[in-house]
Amino acid sequence: MPLSIMTKEKMIKKLYERLCLKCNGPLIPESVDTEEGSSRTLRCIMCGEVVDPVILVNRWKRAAA
Repeated sequence: MPLSIMTKEKMIKKLYERLCLKCNGPLIPESVDTEEGSSRTLRCIMCGEVVDPVILVNRWKRAAA
């Protein structure tokens, strides 16, 4: 299912199960260090997709539009 038509509930369920939103591969927690500090993300070990809170909010806004 394309991300543009995936509902917020479906995204939350997949992330709770630690499944990639793009390929259904396993997500692993990862810490990313930036100039602003450290950030926790999830990264897919199959396709490399990275998900963090900012990315999710933007996708939810786009899905609701």
